[in-house]
Amino acid sequence: MEKTHDTRVPYASALPYTAADGSLVRELFHPEIHGEVSTSLAEMVVAPFGESALYTHPGSHLTVHFLEGRGSMRVGARVFQTNERDTVCVPAKTAWQVQNSGDCFLRFLCFFSPFHKHSETIIVSANGKQS
Repeated sequence: MEKTHDTRVPYASALPYTAADGSLVRELFHPEIHGEVSTSLAEMVVAPFGESALYTHPGSHLTVHFLEGRGSMRVGARVFQTNERDTVCVPAKTAWQVQNSGDCFLRFLCFFSPFHKHSETIIVSANGKQS
């Protein structure tokens, strides 16, 4: 894919795709698509009563900001409730997962620093083994 070097990315141009876990993902800003920056921003949507995979990103720190819905989030061994406008930091190499406990979609932003590389994302099963 050719880089566009945009400084503004209209939401409608960030086409969604379905991740392996069934979550809907939009790369709102990513250097592999939009040019030379050191961070990336994606939107994830988890269906009602659904959950994301248990992920880890070895080379990137992650900040998650919840836009809509409520649920719970696992970060390492901790699990806590999340609500709209909550923000959670996930250190690099730390497993994380989001569960939607509501009957509406759970939307959140994922800010990666430095930007995440899809090839380095690890999906971890519930028992802690790589899949």
